[in-house]
Amino acid sequence: MMSDATIEAGPRLRGADLFAKATFAGAVFLAVFVVGYLAYTDPPRDALGYLIGRDFVNTWMGARAALSGDVGRLSDFHFYLQLLH
Repeated sequence: MMSDATIEAGPRLRGADLFAKATFAGAVFLAVFVVGYLAYTDPPRDALGYLIGRDFVNTWMGARAALSGDVGRLSDFHFYLQLLH
């Protein structure tokens, strides 16, 4: 005979099991994606030749330009691309 506690725990355990399987599947997908991405890159540059982590590089370059007083040069597209490469 099943008690009320067993009936209530059933759906929670199934949900936890589903969550664990989804988490494992997501971790496997992430690992495969990262290995595939790194196989086609040449660190510290990505497959297109740009630095990996460009958002950090942009923040860093903007702060350095602001401190040096030369922010206008970053709006020059060709100069900006030269800095990235």
